[in-house]
Amino acid sequence: MNKSIVAGVAVMLTGCMPAHARALHAGHLVVAVTDRETGLPITNASAKVKAQTKWSYAGHSTPANCFAIVDANTDSNGIAHVEFQSIAPDFEWLIDAPLHYCGMCGFGYGDERLGAIVEKSDYFDISTNTVQGLAMYNELVELDANNDYLGFVAKFQPKAVTYTNNVICRSVCLTPKHNPRPMFAYGGWTKVYLPRKNPTIAVTNGLETTRYDAVDFDLKDCLVVSSEPDYDPFLHGPSGRVSDFRIERFRVTTNGVVTTYGWLDFAPGCGAYITPMPSDGYFPVIYEADTNATFLSRIPFEYSTISGKVVYASHPLKKGECMVLKTRASTNEVGEVVGCNYSKIYGPMSVLKKMTFGAAMFNPVVNDNNLEFDVDNNLSDHGERCYRP
Repeated sequence: MNKSIVAGVAVMLTGCMPAHARALHAGHLVVAVTDRETGLPITNASAKVKAQTKWSYAGHSTPANCFAIVDANTDSNGIAHVEFQSIAPDFEWLIDAPLHYCGMCGFGYGDERLGAIVEKSDYFDISTNTVQGLAMYNELVELDANNDYLGFVAKFQPKAVTYTNNVICRSVCLTPKHNPRPMFAYGGWTKVYLPRKNPTIAVTNGLETTRYDAVDFDLKDCLVVSSEPDYDPFLHGPSGRVSDFRIERFRVTTNGVVTTYGWLDFAPGCGAYITPMPSDGYFPVIYEADTNATFLSRIPFEYSTISGKVVYASHPLKKGECMVLKTRASTNEVGEVVGCNYSKIYGPMSVLKKMTFGAAMFNPVVNDNNLEFDVDNNLSDHGERCYRP
């Protein structure tokens, strides 16, 4: 039903619209918004369009006052129709729904472009071999000599724009919020330098293998845990306090190919499993840890490089995957796990000279398997802001 309504509105609004290059023209965005889990329309959302309404000659960045933001609410069918004015074919849009995850921050679902034929300025193709071309060239020289920047730039504006379709139709499937909680979270493609200390070499079947000191990593603080008893944080920066996993790394060289391999190693009673992210909908979320899953004690990785360039990579976590971790386990007198912390890492994740990952969230509440991070309540006071739940 939603698709037919959207199509009907599109037919009603579509048409050719010739306009002067600097004139305001009408545009339409029609969006059908549904819930990823139920498939039902979302009726309490709004669609917002950001479009340019004034020309600017400010250089690389157009001032904010040259744009206008227009919005429209979804109806009982989950459809929003935004009518807006613009002087350019390009515009941006987003969806705002209070009970759903809608995007990173600001505008960004799309750099959209209405169907348009742009007739470019004649000043892009000047030939000084003709009388007219020479006159046009002299105009530009005079404007430049008089420091008339606005007049110079204006010569290169399009002569006209013919809009062949002033309607954009889209459908959005949003991920609902369940029970977001404050957590320690890190985003922005976090990168952590991994020291390679005290290499030891062992020869097996004539092949030299270099092993580096293991590196312990505190996921709650997103810091390497120093093993030095006299470590000075004022000289070397802060150190992690509790290890959530250990990183083991080895290196071998054969025929000019350097292979670094190893694994993430977890303490007894701890571990991790890898799960694919939902492929449908915007902002897919891993809401909680599956306490019945099989938590692996090791997650391997391997990289091969030639002259410093990676030619083969087996990451511990691929794009579109999430690693769910159970760490900091405490046991009773018979060895049963009675307490632990759950966390997650969004891929892709790589471990070489640096460890990188898309985002990570650590739930500090013992035995709470909720992994839905409240993006407005980050318990961490450092690192890149995390916009992902």
